[in-house]
Amino acid sequence: MCFYPWEPNLLSQPMKLYSIHTFLHGASASLCKIVSSWPALQSAARLEPPMTSGYIANLCHRLFLPLLMLQEIYILRHGQTEFNADGKLQGHCNSPLTDLGRAQARAYGKTLANPPCDTAGFQLLSSPLGRAMETAALVAAELGLATTAITQEPRLMEAGLGEWEMARIADIHAAHPVLAGRNDWYLQAPGAETLTAIRARLLDWLQDPATPERVIIVSHGITTVVFRGLLLGLDDSAMWRQDKPQDAFYHFANGAMARIGC
Repeated sequence: MCFYPWEPNLLSQPMKLYSIHTFLHGASASLCKIVSSWPALQSAARLEPPMTSGYIANLCHRLFLPLLMLQEIYILRHGQTEFNADGKLQGHCNSPLTDLGRAQARAYGKTLANPPCDTAGFQLLSSPLGRAMETAALVAAELGLATTAITQEPRLMEAGLGEWEMARIADIHAAHPVLAGRNDWYLQAPGAETLTAIRARLLDWLQDPATPERVIIVSHGITTVVFRGLLLGLDDSAMWRQDKPQDAFYHFANGAMARIGC
């Protein structure tokens, strides 16, 4: 399971070392810790019954997000893989892109290279998993970039799906029919990464001073759903209802999210 603890200590550092963007994320982190550890504050804030730590982290981030207007992000999911086509789960394991997946990746790049997209000066980051890197390489080629321009970012990896990795979705639902109606069923696998852990590593990346302010990311279905939910301040129910397209991507700027078809 890929888990990067979200334990920022930015407020104890000299302010001159950090932008206002970083400072506000650090303030959000500190507020989260206070609310999470003090049930009386949850009650006073009418957070009853007490919310999960993941919900509180999301809530606290939402309080500060309207002030964070420095980042502009294009959010891509990798193209179709052989496992996608076969109805099998991947998680931290990998499967190569299909012909359709490679065409989808090239379509991402062509769309990003033309108006209304303006990617001049953007950095290209990718999950280190093979299907994401393969997609990123095809996107880079359409943008006129070398593959050396791609930065691998482990915090953008797909959720670890525990014992269900490489299993067929139909077999999982047949064995656990109650899960078929749940949008979050992926994370019910034995040994799966938790939603709180996924949020933590994504928030850790967002508040990292090294994170570019203008960036294209290539990631995965579950991870991008959680990431967009964080940016939009969605509750769990609304977050899981989001789509996971491979023929479109998302653009986030100035607090607004737009879906761009390819």
